[in-house]
Amino acid sequence: MQDRVSELERENSQLQTENRDIRKQLDSCLLLLAAGNIDPVLGQTIAEAEEQNEELQNNVMAAAAEGDAKKQPTCNAIRSSTLWKEQFSSDLEEMKKAMEYVEALLLDEM
Repeated sequence: MQDRVSELERENSQLQTENRDIRKQLDSCLLLLAAGNIDPVLGQTIAEAEEQNEELQNNVMAAAAEGDAKKQPTCNAIRSSTLWKEQFSSDLEEMKKAMEYVEALLLDEM
């Protein structure tokens, strides 16, 4: 019985050490993602998403400048841009919540 307790204590100690090491690696990975402005969910840089949004906005503005003949497509593009912005904001909010959750888990377990 005493041997089994000692064995379990050693195993527990090893698992705690392994857990700490994995958490350090996770922290490092999250820091690298944050430093590179990389969205951990989408796998693309936040700058790329912003560039796509800017390009869409520029296209909408160019279409609007062409006159009333293209009013309906412009409205559709604006609607599409608005929906895209809302989705991006929603995704960003979810990502922030996920990061906070992971951070809380890390802090709780250390």
